[in-house]
Amino acid sequence: NGQVKTEDIASGAIFINHRLLWSGGVDVEPGETTSDTEDCPAGEILTGGGFSSEPPIRVFFSAPSDVNTWMVQGINEGETSATLAAFVACIDHTPP
Repeated sequence: NGQVKTEDIASGAIFINHRLLWSGGVDVEPGETTSDTEDCPAGEILTGGGFSSEPPIRVFFSAPSDVNTWMVQGINEGETSATLAAFVACIDHTPP
């Protein structure tokens, strides 16, 4: 009937490795607008992403910029330097 059922798949035949990868982050000077990105390695699939930021950075964009890259953009609305960092969630579906 063209359907694949759980019992049709051998134990251990499918292996999914999920991990989060963080960028090194960027320093954002007062009044500066900047972006940071992180990529999934070749052969892995982007499943999501996000960011970490210090106050007083206001993040106004956090989304995939292409099929392999997560981008975050923000502006430092304070008076001191602060850090902005992107991360990606990737899966590797290579058989073990």
